[in-house]
Amino acid sequence: MKDEVEAIHKGKQSSICWDCQNAYAHKCSWFKDYTPVKDWDAYYNAETGSYVVNKCPNFVPDVKKETAMAEAKRLGINIRTYFKRKNRSIFYDLKIK
Repeated sequence: MKDEVEAIHKGKQSSICWDCQNAYAHKCSWFKDYTPVKDWDAYYNAETGSYVVNKCPNFVPDVKKETAMAEAKRLGINIRTYFKRKNRSIFYDLKIK
């Protein structure tokens, strides 16, 4: 089993799952059928009607997403716009690394 990794979300009330490389049904029991992951640290958020996972033994940071978010911020656009443009290759003269 992988070493347990804790992600820090700087005060956000969002689950670390959204920033995890294993957030796929074939890799995570929570995404597959809502079976809690053994030894995770999570709580139920009544406001959103879902669990917020703070720590999980299967957590692996999604580096591609972090890189994309940094690039979107540099360009002054939101992450959704960044991926739309990237997927359509319509960055034109923007300097994309």
